[in-house]
Amino acid sequence: MYNETTYFVDELESTYKEILTIEATDEDHPVKYGNVSYLIVDDGHEGDDNNGMGKFRISIQGGVLTAVPNAYNWNITKEYRVQIKAVDYYRPTQSSGSNPTVMFLYIRVNDQNNNRPEFLTYQGGIDNPLVELKERDPVPNQPFDETIILRDWDNSELDNGKVLVEILKVVKEKDGEEIEDPEFMELFELGELVENKAEYQWELPIIPLKNFTGLWGAYTITIKASNGPYSDPPLAPCEGKYVIKILNENLNAPEFAYPADNTTSIYLSIDDSKEFEILIDLKTNLSVPNVLATDPDDGENGVVLYDLENHDETIDCRDHFKIHPYTGRIKLKQRFTSDDAGNHCLLLVKAYDRGDEPKTSYRTMDFLLLTESNTPPAFSVATLNVPISENDTAAYASISHATDFDIETDENPLYDDVIYYFIKGGAIDVFDLEETESEDENGRPIRIPALRPKEVLDREEIDEYLVTIYATNNIRGDEVDIVNPEDVDPNNKQFLVVTVEVTDVKDTFPAFATEEIITGGFSTIRKTDEIITIVSVIDPDLDDPISFEITSGFTPSDSSLPTTLDPFALFNTNNNTVEIMLKFDPQPNYKGHYRFQITATDTVGFSASTMCQMYMVTNENILKIYFFNPREFFTQERQTTLAKILSDSFSSRCKIDRVIVDTTGIGTTVVETHFIDVSTNEPVASSYIQE
Repeated sequence: MYNETTYFVDELESTYKEILTIEATDEDHPVKYGNVSYLIVDDGHEGDDNNGMGKFRISIQGGVLTAVPNAYNWNITKEYRVQIKAVDYYRPTQSSGSNPTVMFLYIRVNDQNNNRPEFLTYQGGIDNPLVELKERDPVPNQPFDETIILRDWDNSELDNGKVLVEILKVVKEKDGEEIEDPEFMELFELGELVENKAEYQWELPIIPLKNFTGLWGAYTITIKASNGPYSDPPLAPCEGKYVIKILNENLNAPEFAYPADNTTSIYLSIDDSKEFEILIDLKTNLSVPNVLATDPDDGENGVVLYDLENHDETIDCRDHFKIHPYTGRIKLKQRFTSDDAGNHCLLLVKAYDRGDEPKTSYRTMDFLLLTESNTPPAFSVATLNVPISENDTAAYASISHATDFDIETDENPLYDDVIYYFIKGGAIDVFDLEETESEDENGRPIRIPALRPKEVLDREEIDEYLVTIYATNNIRGDEVDIVNPEDVDPNNKQFLVVTVEVTDVKDTFPAFATEEIITGGFSTIRKTDEIITIVSVIDPDLDDPISFEITSGFTPSDSSLPTTLDPFALFNTNNNTVEIMLKFDPQPNYKGHYRFQITATDTVGFSASTMCQMYMVTNENILKIYFFNPREFFTQERQTTLAKILSDSFSSRCKIDRVIVDTTGIGTTVVETHFIDVSTNEPVASSYIQE
């Protein structure tokens, strides 16, 4: 028999798996006394629960020891000391035979991944945080006193019982809003797990990595716990969520946004000051802004209130003012008198929070009490037209100056009799405003404003600009914003709307209305001195009439065309058009075309030239189009439009030869046309167009 031998069984064994076969021999007669039987027996130790009784089976005759399915738990019993008795005669209803032999087997339970890690520390959420500290308390890289306890019942010497942890995400709750930011992951890290083998537990510290001043809020850390990578069988990880609550301290005093510093001064008119009304600053003609301070602290620590205190270096004037404790609006509660004129009233504005130990900030505001309001300067007109030449780098235009009706006094330093001019709207990017010194009719010095272009002007691009000029006694001119010319109130004489008319310089070459060859047609129905086509040029210069002339000879394309006389002449109709007139009577045997050049020249000698081709048009080329409109309907402009429509429709250049009254009864008016193939510059058969 075997004795003191160790064997193994898997914790999650689910079958009657054979562990070993025991063999014992007996030298007695094999039938009567030598037939050996096997039994698992109690070893007699009281309270011993690892003797294997009920956990294993053995065949009586064969000695095959097998596991009992689902009978093992490594956490409860890790090893069994099983006593096996072999006897030479055994019947269940009789006592055992004589001369038994006993052996002990040690069977160890192999741990399997029967449990996954679990978080034992209570997950209380926002209301029951794991850690709650003031924002200055966490020490970077030093673990919090509070730790997280995890448990895994499996063998920690195997991957089944090893615990691996990592932070999945960190979410911050502040002012009722959850914020997820990758930077929060850099605020914490997990410390090294400390194992308590006796309790199958692990202690996990959390380590802050930064100083949390100003980073207050409730941070929810999601932690994943899993077994080692070779755990068998693998189980899903578990998650735990723990809150680190960083409490806000009253670390910050309110910070003023207005007044921004202690140099803020406000000019009040004693004449206009009234109790409980909004104060007007004479420097800007706007209401005095509300005092504003902000405090980044949380809760009551960040609520800002306002109050007024007397300044050490001023007259006792606090009782004349009041400030709203929440909005910061300053008003008068007691009027000043003329005796206060010229005095400076320095108010000490206090901003404080509502923390248990309030923090306070101060600003000084200087209220200068004045006796007179300013009468602003005024232009004598609301609008003005001035010319400025194009293409002139030195061009400028003087503007009417404004008049000041105030008399300078020592009691009002805000205003004087100097007038300042500003461009406040319109073509701000096009002009600069310059001022020159001069004298008025009384010999007093005045400033004459003038507009000067920042770059040369081009009348052909823009021929007119509008500019808003503003006159003021304020050297900064910042009491008004941009006012476009169309928005200027004509009754406000501080504004002048200037129309800059860009005067013309003859600097543009004439250009023919079409870049193509000019074509026309003549036929046997045309006679001497008839007009066969009209040529137009474009010249944007003003008062720059164009003269036309034929600047080449006439080249016929066919020998049938006569060459002894000039076949065409020009007849000027206005400054920009010329008519080509036929100077011979076409004959039926003529064919082909004449080619010649026309040159257009303006008054300063700028010129442009184009080629003309006049075709002999036969009946095969003439296409008659009948209309019910009267002949008077077909003005030159409408003929041009009709020709363009027909050209686009048939991809050929259409020329209208004449418009006549229809005598056939088909319509009212006949428009005779011919078409020129743009690729060959030759007439197209009318049958082709009709198809």
